[in-house]
Parts: sequence; structure tokens; C-alpha cells
Amino acid sequence: LCVAAAALPFYFQHKELAIVDWRWQIPPAYMLLTALLPALIRDWGRRALAKTRNANSIDSPQRKTAIFNRRFWSRWSIVSLFSLHALDWLALAWLGINLASSTHVWYWPAYWQGLTEQALAPLLFYAAVRMWAADAAPQRRVAIWLFGGGVLAALWGWAGWLDGAGTLADGVRRLVGPHFSPNHTALYLERTIFLGIGLTLGTQEARQNGMRQWVWRISCAVVMGALLLTFSRGALLIALPAGALFFYLCAHTGGRMRSWAPRWQRRHWYAVFFVGALLIFFFWLFADRLTNSDSVMQRFESWRVVWRLWRDYPLLGVGPGGFFWRYPAYTLENGALDPNLRHPHNVWLEFAASWGVMGLGWLLALCWLLWRQRRPWDMNADMNARLATPSHTFAICWLTIGIGAGLVAGLMHGQVDAFMALADLAGWNWLALAILATNSPRTSDLHLRNVDNTACK
Repeated sequence: LCVAAAALPFYFQHKELAIVDWRWQIPPAYMLLTALLPALIRDWGRRALAKTRNANSIDSPQRKTAIFNRRFWSRWSIVSLFSLHALDWLALAWLGINLASSTHVWYWPAYWQGLTEQALAPLLFYAAVRMWAADAAPQRRVAIWLFGGGVLAALWGWAGWLDGAGTLADGVRRLVGPHFSPNHTALYLERTIFLGIGLTLGTQEARQNGMRQWVWRISCAVVMGALLLTFSRGALLIALPAGALFFYLCAHTGGRMRSWAPRWQRRHWYAVFFVGALLIFFFWLFADRLTNSDSVMQRFESWRVVWRLWRDYPLLGVGPGGFFWRYPAYTLENGALDPNLRHPHNVWLEFAASWGVMGLGWLLALCWLLWRQRRPWDMNADMNARLATPSHTFAICWLTIGIGAGLVAGLMHGQVDAFMALADLAGWNWLALAILATNSPRTSDLHLRNVDNTACK
């Protein structure tokens, strides 16, 4: 599971399996997920059997009220896997919407590929984390490998950029990682950087040795540098500010730097101001690239075309993978538009065109649940509460904040680009949602919410 999470950004480095005259192209992450499937089914069956035995041993009066439901659901339903969280229901709804959208499929091979990339494989990631990473340690392990994959993608981009590779736009050479587009690389790295910041702060809380802390900081710097060199306007002007704002709202300091705060925390705030000054200088230096409006007008025109497509398939859309095959017919009136688009470059039109009104409803539910997950985690609570709280608790809190900020950054960048339409982004999103669901107040093992003045509320 961990290696599959690390292999997510290397989707295009697929392997080809030849079966007679049929070739199956499978990405590394999906190959590992396929290998995990027997173990996933086995553990599912074991938990279902254990639930059945527990249901039969319930004492009265609970047995009278629960025995029928538990006997019926525990053997055949996903309820046997875990106590359903709101995000679990959202996962089930996502599978149902993707299956229902098959009513408007025109090219079936594209539908099966889209169903695998945007629903089946990401939901397998989700189920695996929910089953096998219920505690803080395995969750952090999965997150570390997920971040490690992003660091490798950044190093891949750095190697190519330093060797003179990349795409030219507005007089600058843009970094491209293991993808075909610098914007795609930026979409992945903006999620990775906030995850890395959360893991780095968690490492500080765990008081790990200084060398390990510097490894985390350097890794974040590598990812941040690669992200800047993509020169993605959506990432630099929208995603980074949105993720930083979410990070601040969840981990506020009460508006002041307290005198007892550890010195390393003060250094982090100084680093934030320093990085902010560097970003302002960077934006000033490459203002021509960041303020070019030509591609923006093309986006508006393509959105108008996608709006027409959605009006023809309003309820369930064209299905996963169907946009690439339906969109070109709507561009015939405007020859200046590129007909070979895999997504509409807008998250709302992406869901509307592919999954219709049902998809838009699902997206609104996701936004509401993400906002509901946001609650102030005051990492500068009073000293007695801080000393009484285990360090691993702070580590998992920082991880949750970082992964939530990464999701918010991706969602905001999705206003002008993709959110769930690309395979590696869909996998990252569902891994993040699985960690958030496992650490929610309903299912978390961090029993701190009943303690006054705790450091993790």
C-alpha cells in the first residue's frame, strides 16, 4: 500500500502485459493495488465473520434491537468493514454515480478506463487505508510514502530542468515532472508541499533528531522549488494562498507569538515571512508570465463549449472517460479551440460534464464535509495541557492539517484546472480523504476532545 502511494505520480511509466493479441497497460500503482486485492478481500471476509459472531453474542436488550440488522448487513455489506463515516457514504455514492453514468456511454473502452482511473482504483486506496491504517503510526507511514512519491516527482522534474528540458511559455522554461504538462506536475506538487509541511511539523513535535528534521526541511524545499519552476499561475496565485489560509485557520496561534513557545516554532514563523518575501520577489521577476491573459480567454471560450455539452447530458453527464470523446464534436464551430482536452479546466464543469447534476451534488457534499472537518487546532494551548499530551497526537494533528490544506489547494486550483479527472490526482484525493475520515472525531483514537484546554481540539 505504501509503495503504491509513492508510485502514484508515475502513472505514465506503465507496464505492458501481452495476452495473446490483447495488450494491457497497467501503471505501477495499479499493479500494486491489483496485488493487494486478495488480501483486501480476505480481511473483509474476516471482519464480516467477526462482526457476525459479535452480533450473536450481544446481551439483551441490545440483542433484540440490533441482531437483525447486524446479521443482515455484517456478512454482505461494507458496513462490516468499519463504522460508516460521512466520507464513507460519499465513497459509496461516488461508486454509484460512476456506474449510473454509463447510460450515456458512447465509447466503452474509454468508459472502462475512466471508471478504473477515477473510481475503482482510488476507492481501493480509500478502502485499504480505512482497513489497514486505523492507527496513527500506519497512517503516518502511508503519508510519508505518499510524500516521498511527490519528492521523487519533484527530483525528476529538477533533473530534466537542469538538463535543459521543459516547455517554453512567455519566455520562461517550465519544469515538467513525470507528466506531459507542467500544469499537471504543479497540480500534484501543490498537494505534496502542504502534506510535507504537516509531516515536518509533526516531526518537530515528536522531537526527532536534528538530522532527520533537516531531511524533512530539505525535502519540502525541493518540492517547493520544483513547484515554483512549473510557473503554474493556478498553483502560485490560487492554490498556495488557499492552502496557506486553510493551514492558518486550522493551526492558529491566537494572533500572537507566545513567550513560552518553543524556539523552533518561532523559527518556523520567521521562515514563513522569509518565504513570503521570496515569493513576492519571484512574482515581480516573472510578472509577464503570471499576468498573460491570452490563455485565460481561451479557457472562457472552452468553458462556453463545455456548458453546451452539459446541457445535452444534464443528469448523469457523459461518464468517466467520456469527455475526451464527446468534446471535439462541440468545437467544430470554433476552430481555434484545441479539441484534444481530457478535462474542461474547471472543477464544476468537470463534474457537470462527466457526472451531471449528480456529480455536482456530490462535489457540493464534499466541500461541505471538508469545511466541517475544519476546526481550530490550537497548537499553542497552555503549557500544562501541551506537556500532558503525547507527542504522536500532535504529529497526527499536523498531518491532518497538512493533508486537508493539500486537498483545499487542489480544489481551489481546480477552479481553473483539473481536480478528479486525472488518475494520480484522483488517487491522491481519495488517500487524503481516507486519512481524514480515520482521524475524524467519530472514529479517531485521539481521545482528547473531552479534555479542557487540550492542544488538539
